[in-house]
Amino acid sequence: MKNPSTEVPQGLNGARATLDLKMPKFNGNVVEFHEWANMFQELVHNSSKPVPEKMGMLKASLGESPRRLIYGFGDSESHYKAALKTFFKVFEGQELIVEAHTQEIENLPGGHLLIIQERVGPGDTLWGQIVHCVERKLDKETFNAWDQLSRDIPSEKN
Repeated sequence: MKNPSTEVPQGLNGARATLDLKMPKFNGNVVEFHEWANMFQELVHNSSKPVPEKMGMLKASLGESPRRLIYGFGDSESHYKAALKTFFKVFEGQELIVEAHTQEIENLPGGHLLIIQERVGPGDTLWGQIVHCVERKLDKETFNAWDQLSRDIPSEKN
């Protein structure tokens, strides 16, 4: 298999194509944190860019509210590491994630629940259908954590 990092598609005119990836803005929605953090890690943190550029990209990828958390941080390596530590401490807390996902469920319009009720098949329950819908919405890390937690909870049958 060829190394994808050395393979660059050729355009119709023979020019090399470039892929312009942009960091999404993180506005403080806990439900979106892992997706943003994974993207930041791949595009910025793991890159060979100098620390001041990484810090600038971090600040540029934040909405107003989360940017306030690192207001006044400089461009040094210690400030960059402290900024990342701050974000993970604030937005990766288990209670906050559960609360955010619960809020998302509570904010579902009533019509959506009616549609789910109509889709419930024989032998299935409304709760089972809701859980299935929620599972599909979770990011990979949260889904895996939820799946592991559910395996650790003793069932009523035991």
